This record gives sequence, structure tokens and C-alpha cells, in this order.
Amino acid sequence: MRFARGLFRLWLVGAVLWAGVVIYDASTIETTESLQARGGEVAPWELNPPTRRQLVGRTAAHAILPPAFVLALGASLVWAVRGFRR
Repeated sequence: MRFARGLFRLWLVGAVLWAGVVIYDASTIETTESLQARGGEVAPWELNPPTRRQLVGRTAAHAILPPAFVLALGASLVWAVRGFRR
């Protein structure tokens, strides 16, 4: 059985789903620019909204770092298990 191949495929599906959820969630956040364009009242929690650059950076980090960590953890576990078989 190919556990490493199956785990990689499972990771790939999970990473794509994770990135999709993070990107969708980030698309619902209003930036400083969109609040200024909207005008009108600003709620207390909107007093210091992120800029578009901050939002893109945060979204990229949240979309990439957790799947990368899980991939590294899985690769190290596969490496350790293979060491017991020899």
C-alpha cells in the first residue's frame, strides 16, 4: 500500500479547500479604501480596518502557512515510519 501517495493526495485536496475558504473569507472583509468609498457612518470595529496590501499579505500567509506546516509534518512522519521498516 502506498500511504505516502495517499497522504499527499489527501493533503493536496485539503490545501486547496483551505485556500478557498481563506480567500472567500478575506473577500468579505472591507478595506480602508472600500470604507472610504462607501462613506457614511463607521462602526467602532471599523475604525482601523486593514489596507488592501495588508489584507493580501495576511490572506496569503493564512492560505499558505498551515498547509505547508501540515505537509512538513506529514513528510517527517512518513520518513520516520519508513525508518522502522528497514
